[in-house]
Amino acid sequence: MSCWITGAGAISPLGTGMAAHQAALAGGRGGIGALTAFPAEGFPIVCAGEVRDPALPAGAARPEAMARCALAEALASAGLETTGPQARRALSFAIGKPTLELTRLAALCGDRTDPQTLAAAHPELERERAHWDMPAVLDRLAARAGAAGPRYACYTACASGNDALGLGLRLIERGVADVVIAGGTDAQ
Repeated sequence: MSCWITGAGAISPLGTGMAAHQAALAGGRGGIGALTAFPAEGFPIVCAGEVRDPALPAGAARPEAMARCALAEALASAGLETTGPQARRALSFAIGKPTLELTRLAALCGDRTDPQTLAAAHPELERERAHWDMPAVLDRLAARAGAAGPRYACYTACASGNDALGLGLRLIERGVADVVIAGGTDAQ
């Protein structure tokens, strides 16, 4: 059996979109720079690969927004229609969940450490929770991709996107799906 990658989408520290990503790679330009998403003073590391797209939201919504951006580009470049759910189309995705800033959480908690009290005092945390619910995130991405088949999530840190590709290959090899949309996002 043969499998092909027919579409691709990218959003990374090198840029948004495959063209920007490929141009940076071909030009020898790296994506590592000074951290700007949060104050890095006092930390031993002050530079990293950081996606600097002002169109992306900050916080908990960021990983899903990055996934939607790359997914749209990949579907378009593969020529895949998303007019309706396709039973033989699966989703294999890796989504890194950024941790809630510990200093922010500590400030919110104070002496109230039980979840009910914290949620009642800070309803914005409940709104953010929708972005941490991985089955719900997968359902939203699958709906955008027209994938009515199986949905799988994996998280193995930096290898997650590659693991999602491998899982997608296995789904095709085993006859579970004819098309797999596979990828990963992380906003750690």
